Amino acid sequence: MVDLHDSYDTDCCRNNKVMKLPETQLQEVLYLLITNKSITRLEATRYGILNLPARIYDLRKLNVDIIIKNNICKNKFGRTVNYATYILVNLQESLTIYKKMLDN
Repeated sequence: MVDLHDSYDTDCCRNNKVMKLPETQLQEVLYLLITNKSITRLEATRYGILNLPARIYDLRKLNVDIIIKNNICKNKFGRTVNYATYILVNLQESLTIYKKMLDN
């Protein structure tokens, strides 16, 4: 079995502060948004998160400000396809929410 945290260091450094690793899918998505500023559904599947829109919905209920950028590209068959990129708006507020999530 593949460890989904292989790509993580033991801790993540962001703005010279050490962040604890996530323990739930919801924390994982917020962690990825904080460290990368955006995420797509494909990127989320690499971490075992198969229903990213549901986790984004849950984060929004916790007042995490996330916007959607719609992207258009062509697939290997030449058909036009749409996909979403979820972008974190307020880093500092999101860090505060992430820390509260870890404390519970």
